[in-house]
Amino acid sequence: MIKQYLAPPPRRVSLFLRLQILFSKETQGALVFLLFGLIIFFFVGLEPIASYLSFSGELETTQGKSAGRDKNKLFYSFNLDGKRYQSYSHGNFKQIHAKMMKNVIIEFPKGNPDVSRIKGMRKADFTLWASIVIIIPLIGIFYVIISVIKKIKPIRLLSKGKLALAELKSKNENDKITFKFTADNDKTYTIKSKVLLSHELKEKLKNDKYQTLYYPSNPSYNLMLNAITLRDFPVPFSINDKTGKIQSKLGIVKAFFGLVLPSLVIALVCLSITDPFSDKISTLFPETSIHEAVEQDDYLLIHKILNRGGDVNARDKDGKTPLHVAAEKDKINIVYNLIGKGADVMVKDNMGKIPLDLAKNTKIIKFLRKKMNIIDQKNYKKKNRKRRRR
Repeated sequence: MIKQYLAPPPRRVSLFLRLQILFSKETQGALVFLLFGLIIFFFVGLEPIASYLSFSGELETTQGKSAGRDKNKLFYSFNLDGKRYQSYSHGNFKQIHAKMMKNVIIEFPKGNPDVSRIKGMRKADFTLWASIVIIIPLIGIFYVIISVIKKIKPIRLLSKGKLALAELKSKNENDKITFKFTADNDKTYTIKSKVLLSHELKEKLKNDKYQTLYYPSNPSYNLMLNAITLRDFPVPFSINDKTGKIQSKLGIVKAFFGLVLPSLVIALVCLSITDPFSDKISTLFPETSIHEAVEQDDYLLIHKILNRGGDVNARDKDGKTPLHVAAEKDKINIVYNLIGKGADVMVKDNMGKIPLDLAKNTKIIKFLRKKMNIIDQKNYKKKNRKRRRR
């Protein structure tokens, strides 16, 4: 009979080996899928979910005025406590045309008018693609959970498995190698390997018996402790002959890199459920400049940048402000919104041009001239006041 060098159950399985089994190749594949899903979710699905959560609590309402439209967006403004707010809501063609250029009811989370929408419309555009993107991380989480649960069984087998002796059952060459053993319930069970039986292996294995671990409540789940069947185990391990402790055979460096990916994904999942997610993740991804947001006609992004302390009169490498870009690109609604946020209509770029000099749209030109006339009148009145005082 072969010497029993394994400690009796329950055995000590090193924490390092437990982690390696839990996060072996199958689990890592699931984590890669989850990471991919989280990245897509961040760029596409985060905004609709954040919008839904923002308006799921107690809401306040006020009167506002709708303005122009851009595709499925309806722009609006409202005044509250002496401050002017501007934003847009998403809706279908019928909703937009029914409410365009009319007084509308604005709703916002209690005490937070910076996040608002027209009642009956959406803050963010929830498309079919967005709903699919939201499902991907959920599938990834389910895939990870199933993979981890499957890896708990090998750990329990190493820790609580009973010992038995197995012998070769296969007789025909080129068949997969199969062993058999008898459990405590006096029933015979088989152990199958992916390795094919050759003549040399047959001669080598036929006269020997091999230690086998099997799970007491389910002997069909088993593991034979020899080089052939251990190939199918998730992680290579060794057994300390003195202590009977089961430990990993992987080198520290290899094992470390095997745990880096799980650690990274777990960290990102934790970040994704903290508040605010966008502020935490901004350290990992470069922030879009306000000039790019203007070119993309993304008012919500402009609103976010300014709310985080962005400068409405920030300059790019050519000395242009967001208002220069909006005027030049015929973004009339963005022009209205930037000026409402305090954009300077008189600022000059590196070529000495003000936003009016770059404007081509007649409505933008008239609007900017009107604003410049108001500024000129204010300056004229200030000068007259100073002269009168003298």
